[in-house]
Amino acid sequence: MKTCLVFLLCLLLLLVLIVLPFSVNINMHLNIIEQKCFYSIKLLFIKLLCGKTYIDDSRLIIQNTNNLIYNNQKDANKQITQIKSIAKKITISQVDIFFSAGVKDNAYATAMLCGYTYAISSALVAVLISKNPYINIFQDVDPNYNKDALDITLKCQIQISILKIIFALISANKKLKESNNGAKK
Repeated sequence: MKTCLVFLLCLLLLLVLIVLPFSVNINMHLNIIEQKCFYSIKLLFIKLLCGKTYIDDSRLIIQNTNNLIYNNQKDANKQITQIKSIAKKITISQVDIFFSAGVKDNAYATAMLCGYTYAISSALVAVLISKNPYINIFQDVDPNYNKDALDITLKCQIQISILKIIFALISANKKLKESNNGAKK
């Protein structure tokens, strides 16, 4: 009786996780001057990914990251189709963007850099709002007159439903098969 009850509770928990959306928090800090990036991805209360990345100038490669590798064009099309269909099902609920920009001992260059940064971030915010009308966005651009700086801090909260992602993958595979059958004829 006790094992049956535990089994039913585990099954109910699994069903709830599949059907209901859950929150994923993404935090990133990018220091362009020092070429460092710190990131963390947290699912509910579990840290899934946390680390730092450095950019090596001598070889122009990014270290400590994984890249997508395609074996052929068919694999690339399949992965891109799947990523696009999953991205449509993800809801972004909150985005906080903090910029810090400055040129040491040059107020004019600092003001211009902050102005350009604010213009670019406003364009990105407009794109996010057009895709997600109920999104909560905060952006801040701070000038730094004492040192050379170009820092970006991003905090993003997204809502994901495993059931919607499964349906998106199924529909993406169906579209890919239909497009491949149409190309063969």
